[in-house]
Amino acid sequence: MKKIYFFQPQRGYFFDGKISYYLPYSVGSLWSYARQNPRINTEYDATIIFKRHAIKNLMERVKDPDVAIFSCYIWNWEYNKHVAQLLKEKYPNCLIIFGGPQITNKPLENNFFRDHPYVDTLVNGEGEIALQNILLEYLDGQKPKRLVQFTRLTELDYPSPYTSGVFNKIMAENPDIGWQAVMETNRGCPYQCTFCDWGSLTYSKTLKFPAERVLGEYTWMSKNKIEFLIMADANFGIFHDRDKEFIQHLNNLQVQTGYPKTTIANWPKNAKERVVELAKIFFSHGKNRGFTISVQSMDEVVLEAIKRKNMDINNMEAMLKLCEDEGISTYTEMIIGLPHETKETWRKNFDKLLAAGQHSSIDVFFLGMLENAELNSPEQRKEHDIKWITVPSGVNGTSTVDGIELDEDYDIVEYERIVTQTKYMSFQDMVDSYMFAHVVIAYHFAGWTQTISRFLHKYKGISYLDFYARLENYIKNTPGIMNEQYYRIRNFIEQFLSGNMDLDENMKKDFHFALWRGVPILAEKSKEVQEEIFKLFDQEWCGLDSNLYEELKEFQRLSMYDYDSQYPIQKSFSYNLADYIYYNKPLEQPANIEFSYPLKWPNLGHYLEKIYFLRKRNPVRTHIKTLS
Repeated sequence: MKKIYFFQPQRGYFFDGKISYYLPYSVGSLWSYARQNPRINTEYDATIIFKRHAIKNLMERVKDPDVAIFSCYIWNWEYNKHVAQLLKEKYPNCLIIFGGPQITNKPLENNFFRDHPYVDTLVNGEGEIALQNILLEYLDGQKPKRLVQFTRLTELDYPSPYTSGVFNKIMAENPDIGWQAVMETNRGCPYQCTFCDWGSLTYSKTLKFPAERVLGEYTWMSKNKIEFLIMADANFGIFHDRDKEFIQHLNNLQVQTGYPKTTIANWPKNAKERVVELAKIFFSHGKNRGFTISVQSMDEVVLEAIKRKNMDINNMEAMLKLCEDEGISTYTEMIIGLPHETKETWRKNFDKLLAAGQHSSIDVFFLGMLENAELNSPEQRKEHDIKWITVPSGVNGTSTVDGIELDEDYDIVEYERIVTQTKYMSFQDMVDSYMFAHVVIAYHFAGWTQTISRFLHKYKGISYLDFYARLENYIKNTPGIMNEQYYRIRNFIEQFLSGNMDLDENMKKDFHFALWRGVPILAEKSKEVQEEIFKLFDQEWCGLDSNLYEELKEFQRLSMYDYDSQYPIQKSFSYNLADYIYYNKPLEQPANIEFSYPLKWPNLGHYLEKIYFLRKRNPVRTHIKTLS
């Protein structure tokens, strides 16, 4: 019997009290498809490697491999290459196959085989059919092809790696792991965004997995106590009636068994009201996570350049309002460094999003140059004068998680390429733009200025752009806690984008979210931060009626979580600020308002530590409700 090893290595991390790993869905799907063939099923013995084992321990685990298959992306590329080279040296007759999004779609032009002589075969694109053919040819003694261009599946009717038992062995051997999972209900993406490699991998046609398979996988997830589930569809919710059935089945299982504990989904890029209907059901029991309204940019010229179409702004406003009214948290992603994005358009993006009603969560990512994205082509790089640097990826870490020593490699560093300037945004503009994002995210979304900025936008017509430009100028020029954090992060970003890696390790290992790293420090000194902010308000907006202004400041104070306070807190106001800000109700009437906080913390340090990881759940803000 031939020995076949599948590699989809990953790092473990701490989730909900357990060390967690994802079940390796990509290689599981490949093996689930391939072993439908009786010869493959009986003549191959498969082992799946899902951990990023310390190299010495890994090489002791792999015994006399005939075939080694590596699923490659930016989070395991360097590790996979290192392991494959060692395997080829020790077992020169082992057939080594590389596939996955990291594999260049132009291997000959890019001299891939010259630079990686230990790789025997490359598979571009979907791998199910390609791998099955390679394994059959290997059994027949045929010499493997160097390059296999994928043949896309026309139907997704093969067995699920979950329900067919592909993962039974690794789960039985690792009973203490809190397992997480990825699944698809459909495959394909109708969008061709130039910064993304998804469309180039799957082409535009969206295929559906059989409904029976999807429902069976949900049941399996529940039975096997999956902690966290990612719906990996590019646009979950586009098939309304079918997806509604899936959501209802998943919800029923979560309510009955408690599993999967949490699920997230990638919602359609151009979502309509019917999708929000599905989202309301999806979030109705409080176990699943926020609704993603993904925009990347709000500028029409930028969107046209990257072949992107966002939802109509009126639909976005209606959707954000509906989500806020229904208590559904929303999440928006922005990418800094896209073609035609300038410092001015970047700031206007935030103004448009806040004015449309996005007050829940925004994250900002540096534009990454993915291997097979259209934007990474020589023509696009030249047209937009794109400059980038190669930096350690955010997936790097240590072999210790929350004080627990793991059998993991921590010497092999993974890298990614991020854009530092373009024809439209200089290096200094990039830094300035990032820091404006920091101000909006740290103060609006974390909460210290959200109440007042929303009130002034509605009551006095002050734009969010004007508000946060004034706040940034104040922070830059006024000594204090906010000033210290601003320049700490600015210095990090300037040095990091210049290629200096001798920097703050906590920020460096997840540099996309460096702008959040100051928030726990601000939260620890929340009262002092609020007093600093109120000094600005006293200077800039003292034109409000004094009673209204004092109540507005008190409302803002109570909207921020205070570790030393007991919740819920009820407070009588002369003005109905909550309903005025959130529901467009009259302002000048009294109201009794409750400020609650659902999370519990064992100590202050634990709270401060978890702010970054729980940023999409707004852990620094209280929940606000009008009682009368």
